[in-house]
Amino acid sequence: MKQYLNSKSFALIYRLAAFIFIAVGILDTAGVFSGNVNWHIFLTYTVQSNVLVLLFFAVLIVKTMRLGNRVGKPYPFAFYPIVSFVFSIDILITMLIFWTILAPMTWAGGYLLSFSNFAVHLISPLLMIFDRIMFYQPGRIRKYALLIITIFPYVHVAQSFIIGLNRLVYFAPMRIESYYIYPFLDYDTHGNMVFVYILGLSLVFLGIGYAWRYVELRIIAKKDSISTDRK
Repeated sequence: MKQYLNSKSFALIYRLAAFIFIAVGILDTAGVFSGNVNWHIFLTYTVQSNVLVLLFFAVLIVKTMRLGNRVGKPYPFAFYPIVSFVFSIDILITMLIFWTILAPMTWAGGYLLSFSNFAVHLISPLLMIFDRIMFYQPGRIRKYALLIITIFPYVHVAQSFIIGLNRLVYFAPMRIESYYIYPFLDYDTHGNMVFVYILGLSLVFLGIGYAWRYVELRIIAKKDSISTDRK
C-alpha cells in the first residue's frame, strides 16, 4: 500500500476521480441533471462545504500534476496541510450532523436513499477524509490551527443572518417556510438563544478537531514506540 501512497499516478487518479464525483454530486443535488435547478441549495452549509472541497481538489490536482523531483520523499503529495485539515473537519461535520440528526428525522423520505444525498452527505466527505489520511503526515497540526476550523462555519452563520434579517431569500423552494435556512439560526423565532446554539456548535467543531489531532498524535507516539522497541 505504501508504494501506492508514494505514487504520483495513484495520487493524481484518486484526486481526479474525487473531483469528478464531487462535482457530479453537487450538480445532481442542485437539480442540474433533472432540468429543475434549485439555486437555493447553494446557500446550504452542505453544498458550500462540498464546493470548498471541490475547489481544494482542483488545487491538489494542479499541484500533483506539477510535482517534479519531490516524489520519493515522505508524504510528497501533502500540499497545504492546514487547509486539508480544516476542510476535512468542516465537511466531516456535514456528514455527522446529517446522519446523526437529520437523517432519522427524514428516514421515510425518498431523498434519503437518493444518489445526491449519498454523494454530498457521505461519499464526498469520505473522499476528503481519505485524501487526508493517505497523503498527509499525522501530527503536524499545531493547536492554534484548530481555531481556523471555525472560520467557514462563522462565515456561513453571517450569511444566514444577512439573508434572514434583511429578508433577502425565502426558502420555500426547499420546503422551508422561513428566511432562515436552518431553524436554529432563526433569530426572529429564538432571539439571543441563537448565539447559545452557535456556541454549542463551535464547541462541537473544535471538539472534533482536537479529537482528530489527538488521534494523529497517538499514531505518531505509537510509531515512535514501535521504532524504539526495534532498536
